[in-house]
Amino acid sequence: MKIFKANNSKEIEGAAAKAARVIRNGGIVAFPTETVYGLGVDAENSEAVSRLFKLKKRDERKPFTRLISSVEMINPGCNIVRDAKKVMEEFWPGPLTIILKCSDKKIGFRMPSCEIALKLVEKANVPLAAPSANPGGMPNPVEAGTVLNYFRDKIDVLIDGGKTRLGVESTIIDFSKPKKKLLREGALKVEEIENATGIKLT
Repeated sequence: MKIFKANNSKEIEGAAAKAARVIRNGGIVAFPTETVYGLGVDAENSEAVSRLFKLKKRDERKPFTRLISSVEMINPGCNIVRDAKKVMEEFWPGPLTIILKCSDKKIGFRMPSCEIALKLVEKANVPLAAPSANPGGMPNPVEAGTVLNYFRDKIDVLIDGGKTRLGVESTIIDFSKPKKKLLREGALKVEEIENATGIKLT
């Protein structure tokens, strides 16, 4: 495993470029977001995604959120309903995951505000399948050292960007059905969303 420091703009640019090449070649990269550290692979690379499921010890029926750097990265077949568009415009980039109906399945999307995470997605130029960087049942990591302890040589690259800013997972809202539903309140509080958009969440 290679470790890249990313504590200033120059380091971030270099680390993101090197890690993006690993992702495009099917590798697994650990990196910070504003919430917690995550693991990322090319979401369209089925072999890399399968490797990620095994690493996380996760049921393959429970898909990974996709990290994006622009709304254009959302799959063309996804239905972005009016309320989803409203919260995206208000709170992206940021600690908010939205779940959309995409053809015959549901997919969660998040646009992070962390410069390192955004730059990595931009350089890779693909959505990243990106769960938190912890084995199932273990605490979410907020520092690179914890990720290193969890995975050691089971991942290809670790970008060390110091401690994450928020340290709490993203808030998740499901817009895939006519009745929107709050699945998890995380770093972004429900009251803040309701006050800013007028959308009531249950």
